[in-house]
Amino acid sequence: MPPNLGFNNYGVNFNPINSNRIDLGLNTAAALDLTGFNVFTIEAMINSRVANDGVWRNVLHLGNYEVILRKTATGFLQIFFSDGVERSTLQDVLLTTDTPIHVAGVYTGTELSLWINCVKQSTPLAIASNVRNNPQRDYVGTEAALTNFWDGLIYWVRVYRGSYLNESQLLYNMLNYHNPIRTNLVLWLTLEEGSGLTTQDISGYGFNGAFQPAATPPTWVKTEKWALRAKVGL
Repeated sequence: MPPNLGFNNYGVNFNPINSNRIDLGLNTAAALDLTGFNVFTIEAMINSRVANDGVWRNVLHLGNYEVILRKTATGFLQIFFSDGVERSTLQDVLLTTDTPIHVAGVYTGTELSLWINCVKQSTPLAIASNVRNNPQRDYVGTEAALTNFWDGLIYWVRVYRGSYLNESQLLYNMLNYHNPIRTNLVLWLTLEEGSGLTTQDISGYGFNGAFQPAATPPTWVKTEKWALRAKVGL
């Protein structure tokens, strides 16, 4: 299998003991700023070591509680945004640990939904509103307060602003992680560098991330990304 199809590529291991995270910077008035938008998709491939551990753990946190993809303290994946009021919806069953999971949070402008392995969860939230303006630095694996660190692997992260992905598009992205839909894609971290303290955003917008803390950064782990699809049943 050729390298660009994911043979022996990488994921990133986040250790909360080391406060591991990726700092994406302060991105107000930039393409990654979802302020004022009511249509978006947040998408990632993850693997959590913990579920019901009493700690909220962030996959991606944009702004200061503007838009979040995370695990709840009780062990459920959640998509969240704030319009001044906290809006969120959860996965149907407790998070399975030590297992690759494709997760997506989708806001159509009238409905906020969570998708697990391309299956829409059963309790979407009917809401028509816009993301509030509450700027702060954007992070993978934590939040602006540098708490609630992710515990496990993250294989890749994507953000779409101004459009949402439907079921067939999510499935396409899951199967074609090396060549996703590009329309309105404003962040794409492949997390495949394998060394160093920087990860590249290849969406074209240049929201490159800094691995932190520099003394004990997250570590790359060799994965066969083509095999992840089979592990989630696709």
